[in-house]
Amino acid sequence: MVKEIDPFELLGDKLRASAKRPNINSYEPHEKQQEFHESTATITQYIGGNRSGKTTGGVAEDIWYAKGEHPYKRIPEAPNSIRVCASDFNVGLGQVLLPELARWCPPSLLKNGSWEDSYKKEPPELHFANKSFIEFKSYEQALVKFAGTSRDLIHHDEEPPQDIYKENLMRIIDCNGRMTLTMTPVEGMTWTYDQIYHKGKPEDESVEPDKMYHIIEADMLDNPYIGEVEAQLVLSGLDPDELKARKAGKYVMIGGLIYPGFNQNIHVIDDFQIPANWNIYASMDHGLSNPTAWLWHTVDPIGRIITFAEHYANEMTIDEHAVAYHKMNEQLQRYPEYNVGDPSIKNRNAISMTSVQQEYIKNGIFIILGNNDVMAGINRVRTYQKPGKDGKAMWLVTKNCPKLIWETSRYRKKKYANSKIAAEHNAPEEPIDRDNHALDAVRYFMMSRPDIRILGPTKAGLDRMGNVLRLPTAIPAVGRVSNPRGREASIWETFTPSGSKQNWQTDEYVGGDW
Repeated sequence: MVKEIDPFELLGDKLRASAKRPNINSYEPHEKQQEFHESTATITQYIGGNRSGKTTGGVAEDIWYAKGEHPYKRIPEAPNSIRVCASDFNVGLGQVLLPELARWCPPSLLKNGSWEDSYKKEPPELHFANKSFIEFKSYEQALVKFAGTSRDLIHHDEEPPQDIYKENLMRIIDCNGRMTLTMTPVEGMTWTYDQIYHKGKPEDESVEPDKMYHIIEADMLDNPYIGEVEAQLVLSGLDPDELKARKAGKYVMIGGLIYPGFNQNIHVIDDFQIPANWNIYASMDHGLSNPTAWLWHTVDPIGRIITFAEHYANEMTIDEHAVAYHKMNEQLQRYPEYNVGDPSIKNRNAISMTSVQQEYIKNGIFIILGNNDVMAGINRVRTYQKPGKDGKAMWLVTKNCPKLIWETSRYRKKKYANSKIAAEHNAPEEPIDRDNHALDAVRYFMMSRPDIRILGPTKAGLDRMGNVLRLPTAIPAVGRVSNPRGREASIWETFTPSGSKQNWQTDEYVGGDW
């Protein structure tokens, strides 16, 4: 029977041989590594391509903290408690981090100058002569394993799960500790982009970076020990997105963006005054744990859609969303010509025997059901991102809609679970069903209207249409409902919370079939 090889036993030879190698006393960081070591931010993210020196820099920082002496800044005196987290114990720790520690940690820092006396296998820990220690954790472990006492430094090698990151954050708060992340963003724009990178490097240049975060970006070729030929050998055959991540350490949308043509310099505008003769419209997507999104739109004389306001919140009742809806309309001093929304709102609850749509009606808000053909809706939104006859995009969003802008910039396609499946199939076209609540509301609105740009302007202005098929229109039978103040209202007539009357009229471009 073949004896199973223990990576930790194999490590012993590497650790013993390390005394003959260059160590931390002869370490000469390259420019990006030095910037990383000079950082005094609470959270420092060294985001780099493969072989950019990020793990080496992270390990050097760990050793200096264990030593209690740092050549680039003041740190707590020894003994210090350090936590190093890896993707797993066998590869991330056993084949990457521990050999790197063995390479750079001189025996003089260890207990009795001995690796055998310093390293404990279960649980994995490395103890130093000055009472400092490094404990090792794996992202495969249960969250409870990351609880415990405070740590002076926590080092994540490669991207951690968000719950583990948050638990580790609690370990540095009460001791004024620090956290480092040395990672290549191979998973694309995950939570670390929004929660760490974006705070340290905001997309909007007018926004000041959060001083709690320091972001260092390193290309593979920033490492002076990597040559062009070696780099090309490593990177050959990668697709453009993976190349950006693995060479330049850039966040990319793995799987591809649904709306790659969306450009904040083109599609996002400052707030503007809506002319009195322009109609306004509202659209919504319902959620509870997930956000409910309400958007307000207007349409200019050539058919351009301008989304100018949003209400975006979760864990709110329908009554609370209704208050926000009415408040927005009273600020605008007018009500939408119609509301269109998520068709699932018609589904009745088995317990209450009512629906979301009915609950909104009780609050004086009438919502027509939108077209939920996702791919057709996406194609319609893509069409409106293109320029019109005047050269400007046919869909504009004001800065009053930050959540919509955020979703549009990150909405991406699904990806296959592994590269083998991806190699055998065409790339998926369908989007990932998350962070798309405001975008769904956009789809429902755009699909509720004929594409009047196709008609073109006439001498009298825009072509008037009964409906999409240019058929005669008819006003549906009027029903009577009660509004929140107990007054009766026509289905085309509602009352605001203050009691003022709101007359609903059919939209001349959609037609009375609504």
